[in-house]
Amino acid sequence: MSECSTVASPVVMAGCFARQAPSCKLAPMRSSALPLHRLLASVTASSLFLTLTLPTSLAFADSPRRFRVAVIDVGGNQDADSTDIHYFVEKGIRSRPGQLDPSAIDQVLNAGGEANDLQNIAFGLESLTTGRLAFKTQKCDDALEPLSQAVTFFEQSFAFLDEPEPYLEALTLQAVCLDRKGQKAEAVAVLEKALIVQPDLDSSHVPGAETALEQANAKVRDRDLSSIAVSTRPEASRVFVDGRYRGVSPAYRPGLRRGLHFVHVERQGFARRGATVDTASGDADAKVDLTMDPARRRGVLDSLLPGIQTEFGVPDAPKDGAIVRLQSALLVDFAILFRANGGSGSKRVELALYDLTTGRRVNQVSGTVNWESRDRVAKDAVMELVGKLADVAVQQQVAVVPDPVADPGPGTSAVAGTPYYKTWWFWTLIGVGVAGVAAGIAVPLALSGDEAPAGVPQDGNGAILLRF
Repeated sequence: MSECSTVASPVVMAGCFARQAPSCKLAPMRSSALPLHRLLASVTASSLFLTLTLPTSLAFADSPRRFRVAVIDVGGNQDADSTDIHYFVEKGIRSRPGQLDPSAIDQVLNAGGEANDLQNIAFGLESLTTGRLAFKTQKCDDALEPLSQAVTFFEQSFAFLDEPEPYLEALTLQAVCLDRKGQKAEAVAVLEKALIVQPDLDSSHVPGAETALEQANAKVRDRDLSSIAVSTRPEASRVFVDGRYRGVSPAYRPGLRRGLHFVHVERQGFARRGATVDTASGDADAKVDLTMDPARRRGVLDSLLPGIQTEFGVPDAPKDGAIVRLQSALLVDFAILFRANGGSGSKRVELALYDLTTGRRVNQVSGTVNWESRDRVAKDAVMELVGKLADVAVQQQVAVVPDPVADPGPGTSAVAGTPYYKTWWFWTLIGVGVAGVAAGIAVPLALSGDEAPAGVPQDGNGAILLRF
């Protein structure tokens, strides 16, 4: 059965229509009559609900929220060191709690060129959610099919998974369900796939299927080792094997158990590329050569880099300058700009965090690292710099047009809030509340009983007859 034959979500349904899948079927929509007074009562309830909840929702808007941030090498990833350091700057943001979420700028710059892969990831996550819910309610019969679909989708587009965890979760839940249904051999085979990608998978991921995991571990340990050598054009691109970073190309990853592995490469300004390598059926020493294409909108970023290099470090970037224009180019709120200069033995790393709405420099740090050996000390040093950079409370600033009648005058904050009685949401609340209360009063006076007034059709077509 295809994923389209049991469509339950708009995302998957849209994918079915896009592919014109023959198994996409829509059940005929049932229509039922809704008496006028019940319709108005529903409107009244909804209006009152909005009146009560909207202020609460607006209040939450003042609480800290997370912002999308782009990490940009102002030098354009022109050498292996800066390309390598780029990864650890992003990792420094991902590995610490805070308000900044790194944005995959390669996908933004190549928008439209990766539609099938991103669709597969969306389908996979949707299927994983369905399977997880069924698993939690002890319905393994209902969980197995969506979990199997999730695995297939993820394997087809593994390069576009942010982390390998969703793939591993789909495999382990599938294995537990198979084990519970008595399909022991199938459960072991699924866990072998998971262990190839994540060798240190432990029993906490497979509750009740510990024996199957032990058997799978024994089989994987008996497999011969293999290796993967990755080369790219252009060189010095970031290489990932099974979702883990392995340095810049050319890269060599030995000590892999023979089986299904996933390779992908990234570089600023280029479209992401991926490959699936089966070292069990092919050469144990696999070679992967990937040619990377420029992202569709690479020219946009390249045209901004000279201006960004000039503006780097200024306290307030020009409103029409290159740094501020990154917001519309990359669809982000903030940018971390970095540059790495000097020899590998004494690499000077400078980072600056900018609010792209105002051009304000939020923070700036710098330090020197020995990148010659790429050891743990050097990597941690870069990530510590990122921690210091992001150790500020970020708040997106919104410029407010001064009130010509009550100009606060010099010395007053330029981002002071507008009075509530001059905001759109205040008058929306008033309108919603008045309409809801008016309908609530009018309906009980005009109608009684459970039947609609005479003259209102009840043929189930959802129509309301208005006469003037």
